[in-house]
Amino acid sequence: MNKKIDIDCNHFLETMQEGIWMTDKEMKTTLVNTKMAEMLGYEVSEMINRSVFDFMDKETEKIIRKKTKKRKAGLPETYESRLMHKSGNNISVEIRSAPMIDESGIYCGVLAGISNITEVKKIAAEQDILLNNMHIQVWYLTNEHTYGFVNKAHAEFNGFKVEDIAYQNMYDKFDAKKVDSWI
Repeated sequence: MNKKIDIDCNHFLETMQEGIWMTDKEMKTTLVNTKMAEMLGYEVSEMINRSVFDFMDKETEKIIRKKTKKRKAGLPETYESRLMHKSGNNISVEIRSAPMIDESGIYCGVLAGISNITEVKKIAAEQDILLNNMHIQVWYLTNEHTYGFVNKAHAEFNGFKVEDIAYQNMYDKFDAKKVDSWI
């Protein structure tokens, strides 16, 4: 029975479309799936028993060390970060991490699901450059009177910076009669 569960678990880990990374309480890698290893340009065996901090730059390491304190306190978290590919290039990732707690309630490590979002971030940056360099106003509302995205042309036309108007209630920024005429 246990062998069947092990086989099913291994199949599950290897068919996941995201990287799976498990550490012990000292943040040493105890398990990664093939997807995680490939994401970073390694073989699974090259990552086992290595510190997670071996796979990131010093700036990211400082951030992850702070976040690890939250795992030790029993708190799960989802956040964006960077990891270092074997080639030395950073990749953008979304990390969904949770503490692992033993039967006695003692923290014993971290389990994380990790997705490579490098291409998504690249496309978003390209769209931002495109939309903010257009002379045509582009914006949308998230509801009846709250801005969502606002490009530079629209913000400047109305006397604002993008960060001062995006995701804000129009009634807080404009005369009510003007807003009513637009809606």
